Amino acid sequence: MDDAAHNCIEGEEDDRHLKAANAGIAVVYFPFLANEKAPGVDPLKDEFMSTWNFVYTPAQIDSVVKLARANYQEGKEQTRRTIRAVWERKRTQRLEREQAERDWVRRCRIRRGNVAMRRNGDVGHGDHFS
Repeated sequence: MDDAAHNCIEGEEDDRHLKAANAGIAVVYFPFLANEKAPGVDPLKDEFMSTWNFVYTPAQIDSVVKLARANYQEGKEQTRRTIRAVWERKRTQRLEREQAERDWVRRCRIRRGNVAMRRNGDVGHGDHFS
């Protein structure tokens, strides 16, 4: 199996915990780390990247944006998988809830003897002309 196929399968297996019914919220976090795709920028070493610095040169802004984009590109696919997994979990929960509501309504109708009742109120005794 090639690496791309292995990573895809591995990534999908890693997302199973996000699809679990008892999973909590999902947080997507991109750490501000040095990246070889943005050379010359290291948040741990560059003084201008201090939390307390509020003045940047245009070149510094460009370098920070380049670093952020490089870090995002590396995590983009995992972000998509996370969003998809949470969406699937919520969709499954919604469908289960809707089915439970339909079952409850049906049980209520059975108890009241309105089993054959249709949406338009017809109880099944002939056509609409009778």
